Amino acid sequence: MVPHGESLMQAILDRPRESVHREIYAEWLEQVAARTGDRIAMAHVEFIRLGCTLAAGGHDNLSRMRMERKHRELQQSYGPRWAGKLVEQTASWSFARGFVHSIDIRLEEYLKLAESIHSTHPVEHLKLLTEGPGTIAVWRTLATIQHTAHVRDLDISNTGLGSNGLEALAASPWLSNLERLNVSGNGIGEKGVRALLNAGFFSGIRWLNLGHNDIGPGTLRAISEHLTSITDRGEVVQLETINLHGNPLTRAGANVIRACRAFHDIVQW
Repeated sequence: MVPHGESLMQAILDRPRESVHREIYAEWLEQVAARTGDRIAMAHVEFIRLGCTLAAGGHDNLSRMRMERKHRELQQSYGPRWAGKLVEQTASWSFARGFVHSIDIRLEEYLKLAESIHSTHPVEHLKLLTEGPGTIAVWRTLATIQHTAHVRDLDISNTGLGSNGLEALAASPWLSNLERLNVSGNGIGEKGVRALLNAGFFSGIRWLNLGHNDIGPGTLRAISEHLTSITDRGEVVQLETINLHGNPLTRAGANVIRACRAFHDIVQW
């Protein structure tokens, strides 16, 4: 890639939510493909533009169906080439607006490859997989990975995280852009939830899945008190949904939820 292309790609990596940088990159790539006759690059140009157009919405059903069909055809034909090394490094990957934005990957692999992944692909959705419970050392290491600053959606469900692991992760100074967090099925109790509530990145979370953990009345009171303190300060609660399905809430816990309007309005239980 020529230097100009590298700078355009860096703009996408730095500001992954903005489609304008992808569209500018497509214009540059189209010029390169026209000079070189590179059909794969030209296909990528079309793929980027289709992805951006679909993401923007505002089309009738028939037009959208046609664009989606063409988008699927391009991804099936060229997706593995555009995904590159991620094909071997990850369990699965998917595209949005022309580039890989979501991956499922083993936790140990991610710790080793985070820098190369995020310096090549604008990945914002990350699901970490483990064969057995991750150790505290592993979760502490994850908390130090500065490249998680790119992640908006983190799924670490059913990884054996536990309260200690969540406490270690809550110390991360890098998860500042996190909006969605799934820690379901991890045996998390009050200690872990309190650590999460006090995490520097918690204020930005809009969707939280705490389902199938060990959350009872004491933990619910901690959540209620936290939400109440926010509203008492005249601030808006950013959290829009909190999933508590499969927890031992008990009648006392239900009363805690009902007593706090900010809690009751966002909970799924």
